[in-house]
Amino acid sequence: MTASQEVVAAGPEGLFSFKRVTDHASKPWSNPRPFPGTPLSSSSVSGIALHESRWGKRLDVFCVANGNLYAFSRSTSEKDAKTTPPSFVADSSPPLATYRVSGTPSVTTVKEESYSNSTERYSLIVPSRSGGLLHTSNGPKKQSGYGSYSGPKTEWEPVNHVATHLGVISAVTAATLENDKTDSYGYGSMLVDIVAVCIAQGRLHSVEGPFTEPTSGSYFSTPNGWKGEITHRIDHPGEVTGNPVLLQEKLQKGQLDLLVPSAAGGIFHFVRTPSTPDEWHMIGRIGFPNDLPPAGSLAFFQLKPPNSSIYSQPTILGAALEIGGRLYTIQTSSLHHPWSGCQLYPVKGPGPSYMYH
Repeated sequence: MTASQEVVAAGPEGLFSFKRVTDHASKPWSNPRPFPGTPLSSSSVSGIALHESRWGKRLDVFCVANGNLYAFSRSTSEKDAKTTPPSFVADSSPPLATYRVSGTPSVTTVKEESYSNSTERYSLIVPSRSGGLLHTSNGPKKQSGYGSYSGPKTEWEPVNHVATHLGVISAVTAATLENDKTDSYGYGSMLVDIVAVCIAQGRLHSVEGPFTEPTSGSYFSTPNGWKGEITHRIDHPGEVTGNPVLLQEKLQKGQLDLLVPSAAGGIFHFVRTPSTPDEWHMIGRIGFPNDLPPAGSLAFFQLKPPNSSIYSQPTILGAALEIGGRLYTIQTSSLHHPWSGCQLYPVKGPGPSYMYH
């Protein structure tokens, strides 16, 4: 699920997307739009990751199926949407094309676009079928004009293979945090830490290390890519399943929230604060009715309530979940006791949403 509340899912008949219609008070869900000419379905897809470019007006979809990684993209420009409803286009040269992959991938932004600089860099992390995690990042790319869609072609950097000692990983999520260090020669190459949380044999593990953006041919640059060398096991009751999700209220800064389905049902909620960067604290558990099976997949988003300012009301935390082959939504405010009294709402198809009630 994207920040604009667009959902991409795999069904028996293939990949499809639908989104929240926000220009009406009832906020209904739109009709599902299938991905054209895509043979992938819920029987072959193990995981999906989305990346929405803020200024580039582009939505990228990365899908793991049958041991391969597939990539799709489409325009998110309002101008394009008013002429012809944009369709997803398959990337004929997806990243990690020579690798066998599995599980659920993740995407995290490591360099944000801006008005003055229309380049963007993000990292893609995918579980390797042989064990560990595969990491690559997209190369810097100028858009062909402000706000224009430049198609699915993206250049990708060399691959890093990390955390192989964890064995086969079923799902991963990632976020970036600021790193105030510079390279050893003082040239100030952009450094951030990538923090990933993955599931291996039903247990949560964190994988962390610096990401160094490649410099343009500098002889003094540090080796680029992600050095995911620091791993920790995260304590939790029982086992976890599905896919974890890391959330940040502000890119590369502050607290990390970690949410993951429990194998016993419901969702665990952990936090990692700036004062305790090596600790994960469980602050809540979202309980579901006893007759519901564990969640198979999980996607979260953050947004401000309608007509609120940055200071007036807390951020709303919402989720889309797949439980027993059906989609549900749930929401809470990011208060001291999140999830207290919250309720699951099934997504039955186009119709009114009850995200604000």
